[in-house]
Amino acid sequence: MSNTPASRAPRTVVATASREGTDGPIADAVRQYTAADLTTAVAVVDGAGHSPEAVEIAPVLAEVAARNGAVHFAVRGVLSAAGLVSDRGPDGDGPRAVAAVVVCPPTDMTMAAWSGDCRVHGWNGRRLTLHSTDQTVAEQMRQYLGLTDPLPPAASDHLRGDLTNATLETVPGVRIAADEMIIVTSDGVHAQIDADQFEQLVQRHAADPQLLATELVAAARPTASGYRDDATAAVIVRPEARRED
Repeated sequence: MSNTPASRAPRTVVATASREGTDGPIADAVRQYTAADLTTAVAVVDGAGHSPEAVEIAPVLAEVAARNGAVHFAVRGVLSAAGLVSDRGPDGDGPRAVAAVVVCPPTDMTMAAWSGDCRVHGWNGRRLTLHSTDQTVAEQMRQYLGLTDPLPPAASDHLRGDLTNATLETVPGVRIAADEMIIVTSDGVHAQIDADQFEQLVQRHAADPQLLATELVAAARPTASGYRDDATAAVIVRPEARRED
């Protein structure tokens, strides 16, 4: 039994970065919360579009997801945020959003859950692993048809799931080894950086979580038409994952 007071126990480190895109006010948000038992939860939310409603609700969704996730775990964190946007109002055009929640209990494996196409990666010091699966038409086609060639951008943009239709049955959850560093990104990061560059940045900056988050967001380049999406990254390092890289 440890005699180390909870307030002095090694804490999970969370570094975040966001950058506004080219189409209006940022509708991404990231929040973290540490519960009394030192369980830390991090939520990344990506609102659809840049309407005032999407911009306003995104940080609320992230706060609700992080606080509930820290107490009731990752899937519940996603579903608690979903409850705020499941009714889209009398005109049916209320805000939509996607989200990923990562929960780090002090004495158990890391847990992650998501709805939509925010991604959860893990770095074990040697390789980068994608732990989440995009809920998009593109990913559905790849899985069912075994496709390897690039698909039209519309297939990746078309969501099969988001917070407005998330249920217990449609929110996936995974458990991840506690010694993996976790990187959570909105699609404004991972869709605008190729996979090799993403992994190189993680390898290069793994020892500095804040620099890694900042560099991932900064590396997202505009498309040929000049469009750049909102970009958000969160890097989560548990005490078990701290190593000399």
